[in-house]
Amino acid sequence: MELRRILIPAAGLTGIVALYVGVDALVESPEEALEAIAEDFQGSVDPDRIQSALRWFEPDRVPVEVTARGQTRVYGNGAADSLRRDALRSLAPMMGESLNALRSHVEVEEDDGSIQLQLLTSRGMANVALRLRLRNDAWKVYRVQVTR
Repeated sequence: MELRRILIPAAGLTGIVALYVGVDALVESPEEALEAIAEDFQGSVDPDRIQSALRWFEPDRVPVEVTARGQTRVYGNGAADSLRRDALRSLAPMMGESLNALRSHVEVEEDDGSIQLQLLTSRGMANVALRLRLRNDAWKVYRVQVTR
């Protein structure tokens, strides 16, 4: 009887600890989420990779400002197709090449995040800075700056 009084609470405590460990393993930190997003902006340049990166853009909900080659363009409501078309057009000369990350850094402050990438290609080095906002439990890019 005495052993039973000890085993039942011990089994309950073990179950609670196992549940906590299991849930904690499933929960991704904001930093881990941004690191996963950063992976979509490196690797082989192909239409599938570009499409994968574009899923982090939703100009209908979060307008996107893109600065590259000294020009800035803002994509807002109804501009998702233009953003996709422009991304494919500007990256077309690099199709088949690889974007290799020399450095990657993420920062999170509440619902704002940033990803800094230093990428190496056969054409040289490029720095990519992404700013993101957390909206309805999903990170969305609102600013991209590409410099050489």
